[in-house]
Amino acid sequence: MNLPSFSEAIRSVKPDTFVPDLPAGGGAPVGVAGVAPAPAERPSFKETLGQMLGEVNTKMETAQSNVRDYSEGKTNDLVKVTTSVEEANLAFQFTVALQNKLITAYQQISTMQM
Repeated sequence: MNLPSFSEAIRSVKPDTFVPDLPAGGGAPVGVAGVAPAPAERPSFKETLGQMLGEVNTKMETAQSNVRDYSEGKTNDLVKVTTSVEEANLAFQFTVALQNKLITAYQQISTMQM
């Protein structure tokens, strides 16, 4: 195992903190124990939220299409229609709950004193 010496570790500590300086690539310094290397590519919060909203939108469009097909007599599968409507309803309720949590978190952060 290739561990840095104590003096090298001390030199890598930022002033007034106990956090060692990390290289620009975001990876841990060679030999620092307990620090897992950063994954190569992780989606951002914005991308994850956009993907989730896209899936909710797809569920709602599918439910609307199934209801339209049932009302026009194109299908008689009431279970499929009911299931798709409930999936869309639950997805939408989850989205609204997530929105409320994000707003609450933002409000709490914005009232913190610096």
